[in-house]
Amino acid sequence: MNPTQKYLIEEFVEEYHEHRMSRRELVRRAALIMGGLAAAASAIRASEQALAAVPALSVKPGPWPGNISGQIRADRTDGTNPPPAQTTDFVVPPDDPAIITEMVTFPGPAGDVRGYLARPAADGAYPGVVVIHENRGLVEPNMDIARRYAKLGYVALAPDLLSRVGGTEQFLSDLQAATGAIGQLGPDAPAADGNAAAAFLRSHPASTGAVGATGFCFGGGVVWLMALRNPDLLAIAPHYGPKPPDPEIPNLQAAALGLYAELDTRITSAIQPMFQQLADMGKTVELWIAPGANHAFFNNTGAAYHPADALEAWQRTISWFDRFLTGV
Repeated sequence: MNPTQKYLIEEFVEEYHEHRMSRRELVRRAALIMGGLAAAASAIRASEQALAAVPALSVKPGPWPGNISGQIRADRTDGTNPPPAQTTDFVVPPDDPAIITEMVTFPGPAGDVRGYLARPAADGAYPGVVVIHENRGLVEPNMDIARRYAKLGYVALAPDLLSRVGGTEQFLSDLQAATGAIGQLGPDAPAADGNAAAAFLRSHPASTGAVGATGFCFGGGVVWLMALRNPDLLAIAPHYGPKPPDPEIPNLQAAALGLYAELDTRITSAIQPMFQQLADMGKTVELWIAPGANHAFFNNTGAAYHPADALEAWQRTISWFDRFLTGV
C-alpha cells in the first residue's frame, strides 16, 4: 500500500469495527482502492493489525502546545458559521450576492486541473485559501466551505484532485468509486495539484498573493504535504489529516494550525508528538483537539458532525488565516 491507500483503508476498517459499515462494503471499497480483491484482503489484514497497535491519547483536549493564535473574535464569522445540526443545506448559497463563484481550469504538473473558485463580489485584492476536499472528490460541502471563505473576504479555490482521471463528475453516482480512484493516484499527485492551485491563486487578479491552505480528512493530509513542499504557502489549517512522512517534517515553513479530534485516536495519537517536535524546532504551530469529537466532526452533512466543535474550529481557522494571511 502507498501512504494514501493505507490511510483510506485504515479509515474504512475503523468504520467497519465501529459497526458503521458492513464487511461486504469494506471489501468493496478496499478492492476499488487497491485494484483487486487479493490486494484488498491483504490491505485489510495489515490495517487491522495497525489499528490494534494504536496507543491511547496522552494529552487533554483543547489548545496544545500553547495558544498562540490570539483572541478569537466570535462575531468575525457571522453569516458563515457551521450549522447547529447535521444538514445538507448550504451555509452560503452559490447565488449569494456578496460573492462570485465559477469553475476554473489551471495548469498542473500532469495537465489541466479544474477547480471551484469563490471570491468576494466587491472589487479589490484578497488573500487566497486553497480548500482541499475529502476522499470523495470535489463535492459539497467542500464548495460551500469555499463560499464561506469568500463571504469573509478571501479568494478560495477548491481544486478537483480527480482531474487527472477525468474529474469527480464521472463518479457522482458512486462516490466510493471516487475514493478508489484517489487511492490509485499515488501519494504525490494530490499535493502537486494542490500546489498548482496555490500558484494559480497567487497570480489571480483578485488575490494579494498571500495564500494558505486548508483541507479535511484525506485533504488534511494533502495540505501537510503541500506545505512541506511549497515554501510559498504562508499558513495552513489541516483538519484531522494524517501525519506526513517523518523526513519531510522539518521542511515546514508555513504557520500551521492543526484541528484534530479527541476520539479520533488513530490520527490524533500520531499528530500530538509531531506538533511537539515542530514546536521544539521553533516552528509557528498550534494544535487544537476538539473535545468529545471524532474524525470528520466538521462535515455538517455527515453522521460524525459535532456542531459546537465545528464552530470553534471555524472561528480558530479564520483567526489563524486573518493573522498570517492578512496581518489582522
